[in-house]
Amino acid sequence: MEYNKINYNEYASSYSALRSASSRVIEHIVDRLGESYVSKVLEIGCGTADYLYVLKENLGFEAYGFDKSTEMLKEGMLKHLGLFLVNADANERFPFDDSMFDFTFSINVIHYIDDLDQYFKEAYRVMKPEGTMLTIIANIDKMKETVSKYFPEFEGNKKTSSIFVEEVIDCMKNSGFDDIRTTKTDYTYNMRVQDMEPIKKKVFAWVRLLSEGCFEKGIEQMTEDINNGKGTGSENYIYIWGHK
Repeated sequence: MEYNKINYNEYASSYSALRSASSRVIEHIVDRLGESYVSKVLEIGCGTADYLYVLKENLGFEAYGFDKSTEMLKEGMLKHLGLFLVNADANERFPFDDSMFDFTFSINVIHYIDDLDQYFKEAYRVMKPEGTMLTIIANIDKMKETVSKYFPEFEGNKKTSSIFVEEVIDCMKNSGFDDIRTTKTDYTYNMRVQDMEPIKKKVFAWVRLLSEGCFEKGIEQMTEDINNGKGTGSENYIYIWGHK
């Protein structure tokens, strides 16, 4: 699935209205940061900055983010106050000075990166000594178990597979990061009618890459299963942690 073909400017308003930060992801991050002191945090490819904002509310840091989509940033600034958001491309030099951030993170951004070595060198550059870097990737190998039932065209992306995780870890090591480790969260739930709305409005990137026929059949089957109490959804993430 070719995620780089997606133009987020085209559906930024519906994305902003229907997407939000997962409480399970937030809890996982906060728990594992523990007592670490964070005064400045950067989200790479922040979109509407939902995660950045909720983490800021939990931990009380100065919150910075950047994204390639100007419309996503506009929606983020309307939706959340008190964030420093700028327009920039994660495939290029990050728009920040050296050694600025205690914690830098991205969520489902890494598969848009052309040159992983350059990306992690930039992340390393803008981080303070002893800072923490977190890359979160959707666990496609697990996600397929529920999504493919409805949308058989769903394949994810080779840059979201378990093999790609090893490539990310190697690039992090080459860029200077150490104490690299991975964690996971897997959550399966019974879907409700309202859970279908983001899929029907195509605010998940992978939905926009399905053929119209596959999409329509999948929605029909999902609706039937939900009405019969058999609709199943999942949220599966891999977290790659490293330190400067």
